[in-house]
Amino acid sequence: HHTGLGGGAHAEITPAPAAPEAGAQHDGAAAPGSQQRSGSSAVVPAAATSGAYSLREGVGARRLSKFRSQAAVALLLVQGCSDIYGRQHAHIPAAGATRLLSALEFLVGHARGVDMDLGLRRRLAMQQAEDRVPDERMVADPPLLRLETEAAHAYLSVLLHITSSHPSPQTSVGGDRASGGGRREPLGRDPGLKDAVEAVARLNRLCHATLARFCLGSSSGGVTPDTSYMADAQARQAALAKQQQAQAGREKDGVGALVAGARPVVGFLGGGGRAAEAQRRAEKYAAALAAACQGRTPDNKWVVVGRTSFNVPVMMATPAVEYAPFAPLVGAVLRALGALDDGVFRASLPDFFPLMTALIRTEYAPPEVLRALADLFARRVGPILGVPGAAAAAEAAAAAATARQQQQAAAAAAAAQ
Repeated sequence: HHTGLGGGAHAEITPAPAAPEAGAQHDGAAAPGSQQRSGSSAVVPAAATSGAYSLREGVGARRLSKFRSQAAVALLLVQGCSDIYGRQHAHIPAAGATRLLSALEFLVGHARGVDMDLGLRRRLAMQQAEDRVPDERMVADPPLLRLETEAAHAYLSVLLHITSSHPSPQTSVGGDRASGGGRREPLGRDPGLKDAVEAVARLNRLCHATLARFCLGSSSGGVTPDTSYMADAQARQAALAKQQQAQAGREKDGVGALVAGARPVVGFLGGGGRAAEAQRRAEKYAAALAAACQGRTPDNKWVVVGRTSFNVPVMMATPAVEYAPFAPLVGAVLRALGALDDGVFRASLPDFFPLMTALIRTEYAPPEVLRALADLFARRVGPILGVPGAAAAAEAAAAAATARQQQQAAAAAAAAQ
């Protein structure tokens, strides 16, 4: 089953031959929508997208449908694992719990690997745009975003239940098992289950991978806008600036002539409504050009990353939109880190501290994530570092980041209007 979703995904979806990747980097994304709202940081040449078949019809359409069906089956597998553990956790032996956790771990890691494969995402997005695949049949970018987030949620929930419900054998009370009365505890409540399935190590790996994935949007390996699109926008902006300067000069000369001739300014202020509307349209167009010069849309939600052979822009979500589905998962991960035993947390802090500081710099982190991060710094990191007033400093940083996000959202809304 996983072959069609994994290493065979290139052959299943994108026709060969394809243009070789240059400087492909890991990239995160979550961009639902149309074929124009997905892509990458480079333009695929027309020759690379004119493969042996089309994704709109024939064998290409069947392979695209097969990929979507396999992704849906994988989602059902995640839900099945969650239901099995939720109903039978008190009776699952250690070997069964290990297999269930390994299945969820594989699904999470596999979906993450596909979603971070920039080469696959680029070819898939550009091929769908070139072939004009209908919205209801296209694969969104990243291809397995929903599988990645739901599998990570299920994996984290099972690990948290095991670590909180099963103490280590050294700290558990023997009870009937120690008394040798012949009474046996349910296998799911075996005090050694947490150690048998390596729950703490699995939890640390999941938390580290999740935080690293979320911080990708603020790193240098983010989505790069299309340079040709920005160059065209800059040329239009320069032409607009010259036009505005010429218009301002003509208006100044006209006012000077009126003053010099001492004529009454009759009707000069007439049509104020039309003039105001024209001014608003001009300001909106100027704001759109300024955003296009940075390779973005005026609402700051999409980055233009390429164009098709028929010159239609292909867009990818900005980090504010791309990583929004990860926000609940990241908040749960931060709370899970705060609930670790003191010894485990101290041992893991050198690995997590760089990611926690990188999380502070992410402008797209929502307020709930910043509050969870502030609480983690105040309760666990501050006392270890011996920082006085750690709680107040963390709260102040979270409040400042929230205020900055609100200002950016207000500016984007004003530009869109």
